[in-house]
Amino acid sequence: AALAKIDFYDKQSQDVPIVEIADHWRQAGETQKYRDTLYEAAKQALDHFDLDRARARYLELSDALDDQQLRNLRWKKTQLALADIAQRLGKFGQAEQYYRRATEKSDEGAISQEQASGLRGFAELLSVQNRHREALDKYREALQTSQAINDSEGRAKAFIGISETQLRSGNLDEQKKAQQKLE
Repeated sequence: AALAKIDFYDKQSQDVPIVEIADHWRQAGETQKYRDTLYEAAKQALDHFDLDRARARYLELSDALDDQQLRNLRWKKTQLALADIAQRLGKFGQAEQYYRRATEKSDEGAISQEQASGLRGFAELLSVQNRHREALDKYREALQTSQAINDSEGRAKAFIGISETQLRSGNLDEQKKAQQKLE
């Protein structure tokens, strides 16, 4: 049914209703295709700044991944997206919860750019809340993670975060040191 619907909309040169396709895959027991399609629907909603719809899709995907006890890269990206959406909506407690989940070790156990990105996002959230010491700890952890995977962009972002947090906390000497490392 999903393939027939995709073919129909393609022939009509119309956008495929991704959520309906995901539901067809779910009903057919095609869990991988269901999760993949649901992820695309969530990203599409987020790309269109429809935060409520994106949040609903990511929550559904998170539940599906949790039901199958999958803590893989897709799960981590889903948690990071949920954290970002919660932060945009001003729901800092929820954002913190999702960042904590996203920065836990995954089934794959490997250090990744997503891990570093999650730590930086978490640090930014803490910094905005004037929780500077915690923010600096997360930025330093993000820096170590980025160094471990040779991610120069991630290292630069971590140094910028450290510098900005030091500046916000009024520690100008440390801010200058971080800025010099960046240069």
